[in-house]
Amino acid sequence: SPIFRVLAFAGFFQAVANTTGWVYVSLNRTRRMLVWGFISAPLTCLSFVIGLRWGPIGVAISYTVLGYLLVYFLYTFCYRGTPITLRDLCTTLFHPVALALSMVVVMTIVHLQMRGQSTALILLGCLASSGGAVAVVVLLWKALRADLREMLTTVGSSLRQRNARAAESALAGERA
Repeated sequence: SPIFRVLAFAGFFQAVANTTGWVYVSLNRTRRMLVWGFISAPLTCLSFVIGLRWGPIGVAISYTVLGYLLVYFLYTFCYRGTPITLRDLCTTLFHPVALALSMVVVMTIVHLQMRGQSTALILLGCLASSGGAVAVVVLLWKALRADLREMLTTVGSSLRQRNARAAESALAGERA
C-alpha cells in the first residue's frame, strides 16, 4: 500500500526521535519537553490539514515531510544545555543507518528482480539477501565489527548476570 511506504520513511526518523523523551526525563528537563510539545503539536496538526486536500496519502506525505523538517530543531532544542551534542548523535547513528540503507538497497534490487513471484518467495529472497548483505558489510567494515562485538559482549554479560541471579534465587528457595 502506498500510504505505508510513505509512513515507513516517517518511521525511520521517529524511532530515533523518540529517544529525546529519555533525554528530557533522565535529565529532569520535562518542562522543556512540554515546550517542544507546544511547538510540534500544532505544526503536526497543520501538516494534517495541509495534506487533507490530497486524501490519506497527502496527510501521510505532509506528516513525513514535516518530521524531516523538524528533526534538526528537535535535537537542537533537546540537547541545548546538556552534555549531549548533535555530533554524538550522528556518530552513534552512522553505523546502524549505513547498514539499514545497504539492506534497503539490496532488498529493493531483489524485490524488483523477483517481480511476478509469490509473496512468500519474494519475502524469503529479501530476507536471505539482506542477511547476506549484512554479513558482507560487517566483515568488510572493521568499526562495525567492533560495535557488534561490544554489543554482543554487553548482551552476553547481561544474560550471565540474569542467570546467576536466577540460580541464586533458586538456591535460596531450596534452602528455605
